[in-house]
Amino acid sequence: MVDVLFRLVGLDNGRIRVSQEMKRFKVGEGTDSSFFSVSLSAKHLGEQFGKDTKAITTSITLTLLFRSLGALIFGVLADRFGRKWTLVCNLLLIAVFELGSGFCNTYEQFLAVRSLFGVAMGGIWGQAAA
Repeated sequence: MVDVLFRLVGLDNGRIRVSQEMKRFKVGEGTDSSFFSVSLSAKHLGEQFGKDTKAITTSITLTLLFRSLGALIFGVLADRFGRKWTLVCNLLLIAVFELGSGFCNTYEQFLAVRSLFGVAMGGIWGQAAA
């Protein structure tokens, strides 16, 4: 069904990697699936951006590095404004950055979006646990 939908919209030409992520993980089964989808499709992303696999895995490193910054930022916001709406906004940001990863045209855009995804990912852990 998802394959037919993407063919109708014209996303089956391989330029947009969102279709692969959505087919593989059935449209967002949480932040972990999007995080691991980069490592599973590093070879294909390298072909798309003209980089080697080592360069693509830099995005995984950046995601993990920025996770602590996200925990700090969203922890302070949650203490100030309450955890419920901060978590809701955080989940919306995760969805935007997760989908935005598939629409990046350059390697630099991809690194920037995955870094922002790491910030949002770090904000979820503390709030969801509290």
